Amino acid sequence: MSSSHPIPASPAPWLAWLERELSPTPGRGAATFRVVVATTLVILISMTMEVPFASVSAFLVLFISKRNLASTLVAGTVLIAGVTLAIGATLLLLPYIVDQPELRVPAMALLLLGGMYLSRVFIIGPLAFITGFIMALALGEVSTLPGNGDLIVRGCLWIWVAAVYSIVLTVIAGRFILPKTQLTPEAAAPPRAVAKPKAKFSLFKPGAFADPSHLRFAIKVTLAAMFCYLIYTAVDWPGIKTAFVTCCICALESTGASLRKMYLRITGCLIGGALGVITLIYVVPHMQGIVSLLLLSAVVTGVAAWIALGSERISYAGVQMNFAFYVCLLQGYEPPTDLNVIRDRVVGILLGIVTISIVFRYLWPERTADRLRTSLAQLLRQVAEFVTSPEPEKRAALTAQFDLTQRLTEQANFELDLHCPGEVAGKRRLDDLIRQAQTHFLAAAAAVPTHELRERLEISRRLEAEAQTLTLQRVSHADVRLTGEAV
Repeated sequence: MSSSHPIPASPAPWLAWLERELSPTPGRGAATFRVVVATTLVILISMTMEVPFASVSAFLVLFISKRNLASTLVAGTVLIAGVTLAIGATLLLLPYIVDQPELRVPAMALLLLGGMYLSRVFIIGPLAFITGFIMALALGEVSTLPGNGDLIVRGCLWIWVAAVYSIVLTVIAGRFILPKTQLTPEAAAPPRAVAKPKAKFSLFKPGAFADPSHLRFAIKVTLAAMFCYLIYTAVDWPGIKTAFVTCCICALESTGASLRKMYLRITGCLIGGALGVITLIYVVPHMQGIVSLLLLSAVVTGVAAWIALGSERISYAGVQMNFAFYVCLLQGYEPPTDLNVIRDRVVGILLGIVTISIVFRYLWPERTADRLRTSLAQLLRQVAEFVTSPEPEKRAALTAQFDLTQRLTEQANFELDLHCPGEVAGKRRLDDLIRQAQTHFLAAAAAVPTHELRERLEISRRLEAEAQTLTLQRVSHADVRLTGEAV
């Protein structure tokens, strides 16, 4: 009698996606090793020298670490400059507003508004963001220590020390630990010397001040963050100040991008927090000395760093997982016992997510779907040109446009309203057009001899017609929004 064997079911799509995102890639293992070594050194120094804010120091190692030394150096330099400017300006401002909340709260809002606005229009946007954000956050912390100016100044200076020394140590580790395994921009994509016309230097992006969306973005973030600040100040619960941070960190260029970062933030926090709680209950009571602490932190840091050094689809979850774990583990210079810190962090993140989601959804929404239509129209035009004339120099630009469109497609899924049949059908149509464009691009890139010029021209005309339709839809949607705002 023949026996039949069941065919194994294929893994769930999300499992296949997760396996793909966690699979080894060039340079990922070496970068993870560098992060583990640098973090171990930072924890060792902070514990033995009793440097405050050890969790922040350990977190910044992974926060600025990239797969190549040049990117890590740039990120570290910008962060040091931003922290230095913010702390220095805060110390100069404190004598005038430290005991005057009627001035301190408006100053917080104005600093955050300016930082968020400049982050969109300034050439070095991250520097403006870091400066405005840290100054606003520092002024918010003043409310928890009223009248104690000396303690406030000492705290600001120790924050600077904790941040700067960990960043410097991270850069040094990247320079001497497995330096030959780092991927450089040149190794990934050799640049071509292209003669560009000389342009007048400006500190601001072209046309930045003519676009009202930048100011609207800054207003939305400021409203959400200050609302969270007033909430946790009114209920006297400073432990959930992470709500303020969440509103600032998760605010991106569109609703879809912001929602994805929110999901990654809360996911990473829950995983890292769960590991931290398990560690406090079952591991910490049996730890003996700093060696046990370093071994434990190295294991968790390695896992978090591997995730954080992946693609943008999962990297932020690894960063948050790392920080949530260290918030639990590095509470001081004695074995940690307080479980409330991770509870407060989760509550704060959830409050921030709810607040920023509501504000971004109903106040001047910037939907990824609108940007996706524009990007797809450009993609179809480029594919139409490539089909009729598949020249090698066009391939790089077309590949970059495919990457941008795919990234916008993934972000648009987070803002898709599944209860709206028309919206779901429209998203499916856009997905079909992207697949068709990929098929025609691959066929043209293969340069199949049997393809006739007439077929190429027909494909080109069809793609151009689809691009024109998408452009008209984009204009129509913009007209509708403008009409609604005018009414």
